[in-house]
Amino acid sequence: MLQILREFSTDQILSTYVIDDVWEYMDAMKDWKCILSMLLDENPMIELTDEDATNLIRLLSASVKKAVGERIVPATDNRKQYYSKAQREMMENNRQDVTISMMKRYPQLLRKFMADKGKIAPLVDIITHMNLELYSLKRQEQHFKTVLQLVKEAFCKHGEKDILRGCVKAINFCNTESRGELQDFAQNKLKELDDELIAKLKSAMREVANGDDEYSLLVTLKRLYELQLSRSVPIESLYEEIGGFLHRLSNLDDEVVNFLLLNMYLHVAWCLHSIINSGTVSEASLSSLTAKRNSLFEHLEKYYLVTLPEDQGEGKGGNQLACRVCTILAEMWCLFRQTNFASTKLECLGYSPDESTLQKFWKLCEQQLNISDETEDEEVQKEYVEETNRDAIMIAAAKLIATDAVPKVSIWFTLLNWLGVYGTLDSVTPLASSAKLLIYGKVAMQERALLIYC
Repeated sequence: MLQILREFSTDQILSTYVIDDVWEYMDAMKDWKCILSMLLDENPMIELTDEDATNLIRLLSASVKKAVGERIVPATDNRKQYYSKAQREMMENNRQDVTISMMKRYPQLLRKFMADKGKIAPLVDIITHMNLELYSLKRQEQHFKTVLQLVKEAFCKHGEKDILRGCVKAINFCNTESRGELQDFAQNKLKELDDELIAKLKSAMREVANGDDEYSLLVTLKRLYELQLSRSVPIESLYEEIGGFLHRLSNLDDEVVNFLLLNMYLHVAWCLHSIINSGTVSEASLSSLTAKRNSLFEHLEKYYLVTLPEDQGEGKGGNQLACRVCTILAEMWCLFRQTNFASTKLECLGYSPDESTLQKFWKLCEQQLNISDETEDEEVQKEYVEETNRDAIMIAAAKLIATDAVPKVSIWFTLLNWLGVYGTLDSVTPLASSAKLLIYGKVAMQERALLIYC
């Protein structure tokens, strides 16, 4: 099997398809103890190269997923999988076998490959397919605690998206799926992580303000962003400081500004979520959210909507930052659109941009649509860029239209012009195609309404 995987070691997707094809017919791929023994160099007769170890870890991760009933390659029909009672019982038995086989050796694996960013991500993911209850039943609580500590260390050691996202998924899984003493430990470990991250962010901002390098700040912001994607992080005391930091330092790297704005947006979104789902809402919490919302709008509308078009007009970079400003603004206008809160106790949270702001927004969007995919920022970190700027702008516009978040008169003719200028539906991704179809449909409905009115 290793010999086969060596042929596809440079293409992880292709190697995953190979594993998927032969998994049913190779019992060795389900011999957890043998795989673990090879990875931990317990058999002196077998010497693994670094490439072999990487392939074997990919095999272990994919095989564990297959054993518990998860797909490792996309389905062709997108239909939900249904399993019989016997199949579900078999998968649960497999989950128990995986957990028992790895219980004592899993910490050793994490410790051995902690520094290797190509291996730690698939290793961290394995715990999300284990039966955590067995740690208590088998009196192996200490191994669970060690695993959680090592996952936390991996999160604090690396800055790559896949590793950070995998660590957050693993930590959240341990928090929700463990019980009793283990759950208490997991929750305390998560609080530790929050506290350490906030302290590091404060320190990194001070260092940058004093003229130091921005790398530490960027990585810390990425870690905070990954945490905030799945849960609320208590950065209330930091929010105003972040806003002041953005205001004082105008020469920050675009990627740093990107993640400062993203983290501010996510915090505001979590605050709004908390208020909407709260039984009673205090004046203090409403006032606090309004202040945070206004602060973010001030940065986005009063500064970046003004400076970014001028910078790009002078031929400077920053396309990705401009795109991010447009998409965050669209999200914020949708979240706080007045119709969401009309005739409720939260009516004061409703917000609608003025005509001048909308014109600046469309101007910046149009500049992004004028940039071809081939000439987008070549040096920008693509790790957190899921689509081209043009697609992202089109999707943001579709959201504004679908939710009636901005006055219709301000955008219909601009959007019709965009659709005429920026290609056919076949020239963009499926997601952007859907956005265009939505825009076409909404514009057509509005035109019919105007004809009826006239």
